[in-house]
Amino acid sequence: MALKKKPVTGMKDILPKEMEIRNYVMNMIRETYGKFGFSAIETPCVEHIENLSSKQGGENEKLIFKILKRGEKLKLDTAECEADLVDSGLRYDLTVPLSRYYSNNSGQLPSPFKALQMGNVWRADRPQRGRFRQFMQCDIDILGEPTYLAEIELVMATTTLLGKLDFHNFTIRINDRKILKAMAQYSGFPEESFDYQRRPRRDAGGDHGGGTRQARLIIRKERTAWAEDPYYRQGPLQRNEQLRAAHGD
Repeated sequence: MALKKKPVTGMKDILPKEMEIRNYVMNMIRETYGKFGFSAIETPCVEHIENLSSKQGGENEKLIFKILKRGEKLKLDTAECEADLVDSGLRYDLTVPLSRYYSNNSGQLPSPFKALQMGNVWRADRPQRGRFRQFMQCDIDILGEPTYLAEIELVMATTTLLGKLDFHNFTIRINDRKILKAMAQYSGFPEESFDYQRRPRRDAGGDHGGGTRQARLIIRKERTAWAEDPYYRQGPLQRNEQLRAAHGD
C-alpha cells in the first residue's frame, strides 16, 4: 500500500522555520513566567474518560477523541453503550489535567502553587482554515491563593510577556460576575434576584420567552440609576478631583 503523504485531516506538519519561531516564543514564555515564580509542569495527553466528562469542559466535552478499552477489558459482545467500550481519551484542554494533577500531588507542592503548562491538546472538531484538531495551549494558574492578588499577578505576568513579544496597544478585558452583581445591587435589585436578573441579559440577542424585553428594562433601570447619581453627572475632571480629595492627594 502506498504511503499517504498528507497528515490526518485537522493535523499539520511543522517545518523548521516555523519550529524555530515556536521555540523562540516558548523559551520567552518559560523565561518570563519563570521570573514571576511559575513552575513548569507536564501532564499526560491521555486522561480518564470520567475526568474528561465531568462537566468541567463545557462544549469541549462533545469533542473528545475517545480511546477504546484494550485486551480483555474490551467486550464488544456484551457492550450496551459507548461507556462500556471507552475508558480514556485525549485531553481537550490543560485545565482538567491540572485539576487531577493538583489533587494527586498537592502534598508535594508549595502553597500557593504557580503552575505553567504548555502542551498539545486535541479536539474532534470540524477542521477549518486556521483551525486544527491538534494545537498547542499555554496555561498559567495560581492554586491555593483565594484573593484577587492571584488575578492581578496573572494579568501582570501576561502583559509583561506580550510586551516582550513586541505586542503593543492591546487591551486586557476582565470578566467578573461580581461586577454585574454590584451593578444590579446599585440599581436596586434585591440580592436574591441577582441570578435571575442576569439570565435575560445573556439571552438578550434572541427570543427566549420575553427575555429581550426584560433585559431592556434592566439595562434602562441601570442607566437611569447611574445617570441620576450626582457623582457620575460630573465631568471626568471633576470626578478625578473628587477622588484625589477623598484619598488625600
